[in-house]
Amino acid sequence: MNKKALAALVLSATVLAAGAASANTMYYKTRPTISGKVVAHGGSPAVAKAGMEILLQGGTAFDAAMAMAAAQSYSEVMMCHIFGGDLQLIGYDAKAKKVFSFNGTGWAPKKSSIDYHMEKTNAEIPVKGIYSMHMPGEWSGWMTFLAKYGTMPLDKLLAPAEKMAREGIITDDFLANMIKGGSEGMNDEAKAVFWPNGEALKAGDVYKNVAYADLLKTMGEVAAKGAEGKTLADGYKAAEDYFYRGPLAEEIVKWNNENGGDFSIEDFNEFHAEETTPITTNYRGIDVYCTPPNSQGTVLIETLNTLENFDLKSMGLNSAKYINVITQALQIAINHRNRFSADPRFFKYPEGLLTKEFGKDIAKNHIFPDKAVEAIPLGEEKYFVDYNKKGPDTTFMFCADEAGNIVAVTHSINHFFGSGMMFKGIMMNDRRIQYSLDADLPNSLYPHKRTVQTITPSIALKNGEAYMAFGTPNADRQEQTKLQGFLNIVEFGLRPQAAVETPRVATDAAGDTASNNKHPKQISYMVNYLTQIDEKVIKELSDMGYKMAPTRNTGSLGLGVKENGFWSVGADPTRNAYTYAW
Repeated sequence: MNKKALAALVLSATVLAAGAASANTMYYKTRPTISGKVVAHGGSPAVAKAGMEILLQGGTAFDAAMAMAAAQSYSEVMMCHIFGGDLQLIGYDAKAKKVFSFNGTGWAPKKSSIDYHMEKTNAEIPVKGIYSMHMPGEWSGWMTFLAKYGTMPLDKLLAPAEKMAREGIITDDFLANMIKGGSEGMNDEAKAVFWPNGEALKAGDVYKNVAYADLLKTMGEVAAKGAEGKTLADGYKAAEDYFYRGPLAEEIVKWNNENGGDFSIEDFNEFHAEETTPITTNYRGIDVYCTPPNSQGTVLIETLNTLENFDLKSMGLNSAKYINVITQALQIAINHRNRFSADPRFFKYPEGLLTKEFGKDIAKNHIFPDKAVEAIPLGEEKYFVDYNKKGPDTTFMFCADEAGNIVAVTHSINHFFGSGMMFKGIMMNDRRIQYSLDADLPNSLYPHKRTVQTITPSIALKNGEAYMAFGTPNADRQEQTKLQGFLNIVEFGLRPQAAVETPRVATDAAGDTASNNKHPKQISYMVNYLTQIDEKVIKELSDMGYKMAPTRNTGSLGLGVKENGFWSVGADPTRNAYTYAW
């Protein structure tokens, strides 16, 4: 039996049937934890399969990540797109023992401004349509990353996704439901893909996107030609230029303008993704890394620095006191994100907020374990002295190879199906809605400015070696979900699949990246056929002053832990999350 056949034997179950409850826990287990020396985890089986195909060909995690993202942009097209969306990537180079990150988030068109939208869109940024897009940055992010870390030709990395898109895959229940409920505002090209013959694709139908397959093939050919007699990096650079400074940029701008949009060729020509420096903290001996602003990684770092001052284990997993403490810590960190996080080229995030000293101050003076708080504090003014003004839905995946390299990625076109507008197989984002039209806020709309992005994958090291990779979709709840998955492992010793399936909560008090506080003292708690918070705990939290709001989910957590030389991975059964391992 060859490696590919053997790998197929250890992939995670797809049936979302609840298993028996453990005698020691209150959650249900739907799947086993999947383990292997190399793993590929994504939001759909097609994603994990594409990644494992590259890994079994001898590719690294760096190579496999590109294959997975391309497949994800097809099988999970309602949530992400390598050509139409935004990217935050974090990874670990085992040979160099270095954690790195790349920012492939786009920026606002040069013509867009607060005054522009006051006139054009009646002081509102629309959720769908031509004015909802900002200029996509993801492809530049991938090519910049691969120019430094890629070891295989681009056409090889795109081949699995090209084959899927050209020949088709079976529409699964999740995609079928998204198509049925998310078709409003789609343009003709998108409707032709998702509503062939005037009817929405249903589960069991064959789903194809030939235009996307053609674009992947073209990009592979461009890279191959660019690398002739040169290097792989030159090939990746050629593929980036084709999109941003070549024929495709011109076609996208022309299409956008013909539909009333405001893209310009300068928006593309002047854009470059960049390698960034991850932000980090040490939590009880574990080094946790997040992508920096304009991502919301600050939320996890700040919250961990605060929570390290509490004995969470003695409180008990998902007790009322535990939920109250993590909720208050999260509210404060999210409040800081809303007020201070922005494109770092325009605003500098206050570095004092990421310190252990600040975490101790918050824990001592602003967290109340036995009651809900009336208002969310900012903390002492001295921590904001370096705040400096310089100028005017989503999915997750990760992979690891036998050498110890990791890549974790969260990428997005914002809401389901983004702007609803497709061009040449590209599903375009609706990310512009995340900018604020309040000129006094750091995240205000400004030409060629990046908005705050909720997308933020994370990794962790233990004793200087790879230990954990984790991430999730679900907008402003991403860091909240990641925090609870991390603590389930580190504080309570759960296995990865159990850590993923344990019921979670989310504070609704601190609003989202484009707003102020929305629901003071409201906590959403998971209730579905798999699991839920104990009713006694819900009552105790209500008695503390919280409004308790049931929700079906708070994200789709993916979490891998390195143990005894193997990666063990939990895949969230509330979506189509899936893991291949070898």
